[in-house]
Amino acid sequence: MINQSWSIELWDQFDNVSKYTEKSLQFCEKYESFLKDRCTIEDDYAKGLKKLTKTYAPKLKEQEEFYNKYSYTVAFCSTLKELHDLASQHEIIAENLREHAIKKIQITIKECREQRKKCLDEYNKIKRQLDKQNDLLTKSLRKYEECFESARRAKESYEKAHEDLDLSRAQLEKARDVMTFKSKTCDDAHTNYTSQVSQYNDTQRLFYGQQLPSILLDLQELDGKRSDELKKIYFHFIQSHSEVLPRIQRCLDEMSKQTEQLNSYTDSQIVIDEYKSGYAIPNDEKVVRNLNI
Repeated sequence: MINQSWSIELWDQFDNVSKYTEKSLQFCEKYESFLKDRCTIEDDYAKGLKKLTKTYAPKLKEQEEFYNKYSYTVAFCSTLKELHDLASQHEIIAENLREHAIKKIQITIKECREQRKKCLDEYNKIKRQLDKQNDLLTKSLRKYEECFESARRAKESYEKAHEDLDLSRAQLEKARDVMTFKSKTCDDAHTNYTSQVSQYNDTQRLFYGQQLPSILLDLQELDGKRSDELKKIYFHFIQSHSEVLPRIQRCLDEMSKQTEQLNSYTDSQIVIDEYKSGYAIPNDEKVVRNLNI
């Protein structure tokens, strides 16, 4: 798939590009929050499992003797031990997420925000320059239009004065001088306006031809970096879980192994060995013969 350039395709959509890059970083911040909550769940689950195993583990010596004697109690003790180890695996998941996912996304967010701010500051700078040049152009055009109108009226006044036979030569000369001055002022205003048009065009060509494309490319690279880093972090999230699966499976296998040792016959024999007295079953009672009074 051809990667199209923002500098070409989105040359007139800078505001939307700015909004998008902000939303993409806000998403990263939300994902960071998700990771933290995920760690809390793992920590709480591990804590709960360890508390559970502690609660049900034999504490008194008398209990220990009982729990270590029969296959079904030995299997249960094994389950408690493996559950404790299994809880540790969930703690490892949380530790891995903090080390390989949360830290990395925090660094990514920080670097991307700094780069984005740099791009936006540069854009605002060159946009102000373009706007300033546009203001100068607008003012020079307005000034030229005013001078042109003033020169036109001065010319009309002179032409009327030239046709007015009642005016003195001095008045006619004054009207001509005013016309000449206004015409010169108009020419100067037009020259300034022409210069401003040229300067504005130069500034605009620089803006759209070099400066803006460069900023848009930087923002596109920034977004690509953000996306690539997020992809790595997604994989870290998966690996943090998959890495402990073999150890979790070993815990479950050990539980199964001990459960397979459960033997009702052996347990029954232990009960016999422990409580057998060795005495014979009592004989039947005999009837006492009648006694003579």
